[in-house]
Amino acid sequence: MNLKQLLSSEFGKLKANKAIIVSVVAALLVPIVYAGILLSATWGPYDHLSNLPVAVVNNDNGAVSGDEPLNVGAELVDELKAGEDLGGHFVTSTEAMKGLQNNDYYMFIVIPEDFSQR
Repeated sequence: MNLKQLLSSEFGKLKANKAIIVSVVAALLVPIVYAGILLSATWGPYDHLSNLPVAVVNNDNGAVSGDEPLNVGAELVDELKAGEDLGGHFVTSTEAMKGLQNNDYYMFIVIPEDFSQR
């Protein structure tokens, strides 16, 4: 029996038994589905950060540089508000701690009092 006859005989048996075809297709799909699940986690890790509830507390008192007032903390807060990259809630320290305990926020960022001075 030559190779051509052997292959046609085997494919004929596969056509007759649909269960084998389904199991072969399912076995071929498992690695594709597995790879899709693994890769989907790394495709856009920063795409949905706006859904992350984060409290931002600005305790910065500002500073004076030469004759001009300087408030880097307020500028940082303005940039965070304008940039919608992070789901920021701008609150006081007390509200941030209370929100963290009630699971309203996943974390909070504190801008220290001497942020502009440094």
